[in-house]
Amino acid sequence: MACSKFMKWLCGPNSWLCKTAKICCCPPDPPPPEYVDVDICTASGRVARGCCHDAETVITETFLKGEEPTVFCPLPNHQVVSVSLCKTSGDLANQWCEKAGTVETSSICAFKYPSKSCAVHTAPVVVPKIPEDMTVRALKRRFGYPMVISQFLIPSFWIENEDTFDEEYIETNLLNRVAANVHANAMRAFSFGGWEPETLKMISFPWKKEGGSFKLVSKNPAHLERVKRRLGWCIERRITPIITITDNCSTHVNRPGFWSAHGWNGSNNINGTSTWQPSIYHFYEPEHQDKPGMKESAKWIQDFIRWIVREIEMSFSGQLMWEICNEGLAGHDYHLMVRNWMKEEGVEENWRVMTSLDFPYWDSYKKLMSNFLSYSIHGVQSIGDYEDRKQYFTSGVRFLPSEDGRVPLTGSNPTYKALVKKILEDGNLGFESNSRPYFYDRSYEKWIQDTKTWSRMKAISDGWKSFLDSQ
Repeated sequence: MACSKFMKWLCGPNSWLCKTAKICCCPPDPPPPEYVDVDICTASGRVARGCCHDAETVITETFLKGEEPTVFCPLPNHQVVSVSLCKTSGDLANQWCEKAGTVETSSICAFKYPSKSCAVHTAPVVVPKIPEDMTVRALKRRFGYPMVISQFLIPSFWIENEDTFDEEYIETNLLNRVAANVHANAMRAFSFGGWEPETLKMISFPWKKEGGSFKLVSKNPAHLERVKRRLGWCIERRITPIITITDNCSTHVNRPGFWSAHGWNGSNNINGTSTWQPSIYHFYEPEHQDKPGMKESAKWIQDFIRWIVREIEMSFSGQLMWEICNEGLAGHDYHLMVRNWMKEEGVEENWRVMTSLDFPYWDSYKKLMSNFLSYSIHGVQSIGDYEDRKQYFTSGVRFLPSEDGRVPLTGSNPTYKALVKKILEDGNLGFESNSRPYFYDRSYEKWIQDTKTWSRMKAISDGWKSFLDSQ
């Protein structure tokens, strides 16, 4: 029976009788019950872990002490795991992160485990390169003269704006394929130019404009950067770029665009150069100095030539070739003058400089320009064309036959293989094809995807490789 209040007073555990006389009649009151609060994971019903809190699956429940749960949440995705992460991306580290030194080991909740590997650090892109011993420079060392195999001619390749020139597509689908198949060891394009009204909208120019007119003293850094970037594509693949300085095709008169839009035409600049088209070749001759704007033409044409040669040579240190004129209307003295400027700007080796002349000037091929540059001659598409062109050269003078000016033959025509092999067996400098998007509505994609483009390239490179194998 429960003790009454009187009995607790008389002989309860706190009474005088119980404490002194040890006469106790009532047991002590039981202690009040104790309760505890426990965080419970609602997903498992067990004691929450830290990861349950991170997952926001936790509620707090009250239990009688001694009866509270003690088993922690067993859910796998609520466990802590160790993981190697890339400090840069925060994603799973890979072997390239290890090479970059950006790997750290972290403890994280399993449900936070990254789902993807680091995309910042990836396997380096392997850029195909032609074999070193098939480069223009290596063949120059082997044979004593350069050997140039150029599989296409796109004058605007260095200077076309990106809205019509898909850089990634062209680098990947054209240059990579040419290098991987060793179809070529060189390619030629122009440092600047100006053609039809539609192409004038597609290209950049070396100078900035003021009030709609070129300001020849103010160079356009975006133009130079674009040229250098695309030169770098070729050099990385061991394909030697050939940069044309002056393009005569850009200066045709009485046609929309061309000379009427050219930066050296005084009508189009604020610098007062001559409006006379022949000024670009005759600006230095004494008999023309009294013509309006001739002295200004002399100043600014030299300024551009020195600038473009100097800037590119400083960046690529002799890894490319130059063409002074494309189908130019100039002879010995003009070329010697420009060649001397180029020497002063760093182009020492004569074999790295060439020129091509327009048909009325082919008599200049017999002049002694071969002492300080190499010749290219256009319109060669067959052995008959090649034999005809030989007559314009002094015996023993090597030259580069080019298909420029002709519509390329269809497909893997055996004419190409035989022609290239014959040219090389004669000790001449190689071959330049005129394959280009121009013949495909100026569509790079149509040209690159056409199987005839590649069968043509194979025929030309087979002639080259067959010659090398015979040596």
